[in-house]
Amino acid sequence: MELFLILVTLLRRFKFVWPEDGGVPDYRQIYGATQTPKPYRLGVRLRGS
Repeated sequence: MELFLILVTLLRRFKFVWPEDGGVPDYRQIYGATQTPKPYRLGVRLRGS
């Protein structure tokens, strides 16, 4: 429940955007002991009131 409240608070206060120079996201996975997504960058902007 607490994780949900934290996530909702972040989504309400900030806008998460893909960087303009980031290109197309690569959805291929990295295989190992577990499957993980490739590293990527994400921009965070404060939402206006």
